[in-house]
Amino acid sequence: MGHYFQIQSIILLAAMSATCSARDAESDLAKAERAPEPAKTRGLRLAQMRQLSRYFDASSRADDVARPLRPLNQPLYRFDTKKIDDDGAIFGYVTGTDPELLVAILTLQTKDGPKWHFGAGRFSDLPLELKFKNKTVWQFGDRVSYDGGYVSQHGIDFRPRMPNLRADSE
Repeated sequence: MGHYFQIQSIILLAAMSATCSARDAESDLAKAERAPEPAKTRGLRLAQMRQLSRYFDASSRADDVARPLRPLNQPLYRFDTKKIDDDGAIFGYVTGTDPELLVAILTLQTKDGPKWHFGAGRFSDLPLELKFKNKTVWQFGDRVSYDGGYVSQHGIDFRPRMPNLRADSE
């Protein structure tokens, strides 16, 4: 395996843990603006998540050249739930077959009913940018500007702090 998954966002950890749920990571999530209402069935929600994943554009930067990351249509992980207000999946954005960025797309209960939200976590030491509907919603910049250990087969690196992506319009 080329890399060990280094998942920075608590949403990604919550999604993969049998004892946690998406609600545990609510502070690191942003509402997916103008997204449709979550469908009633699990299969239709997966189709909606795939459609939402197409609204994201991700890129990495090396040698001052931005390189688009290819989205994977099949989620890397699907939440094991049937509940409409706690469903989700993790999608990968890759260079070749190498994941660089992970995006969790999930539903959360709000005062207006279940709504789509998202969170991001890097799997790269390169600067990354994530856009949703052409608006930058998450970035990881120069790695030396962050503190905290990030361990991979390449040695110890620095990891970013996950920005609070919560939309002001909630």
